[in-house]
Amino acid sequence: MLEELVVSGSDDWVMALEVVGLVRSEMGLDDPAAVRRAAIDVVTAAVLKGWVEVGETPRGLGFQSWKLPLPEALARIEMRWDALSEPFPSLGEVFWLANTPKGAREAERILAHPSPDGTMDARLENLPSDEAVDRIRRRWDG
Repeated sequence: MLEELVVSGSDDWVMALEVVGLVRSEMGLDDPAAVRRAAIDVVTAAVLKGWVEVGETPRGLGFQSWKLPLPEALARIEMRWDALSEPFPSLGEVFWLANTPKGAREAERILAHPSPDGTMDARLENLPSDEAVDRIRRRWDG
């Protein structure tokens, strides 16, 4: 799943709605709370790998990184998601992701070496360990 995310970001910024779509299709989730948690976990994993940065795209200004520590960026995502009138973000809402130079190199590597069946390999080992994610959550929760 992270590989699909970083490849998507190789030619354009990725909006929250795309992350939600990826989570729903790859994980088969429909429950809004489960989708939200999984989407935030995917963002967390991609940031921890150094593949993406989180920000927004103000009209006419292009991608603007929030340049926040991960716990603060996650808190902003939660706050913006809480403010939605619908369970899932719409076009351009909540956050955007941009590949970092490391993420761009990873996307190039993936595109140069597709899996044998022609799809990208979405191995779970691409995710940071549960322990790493738990440490981030504990710091974030306080």
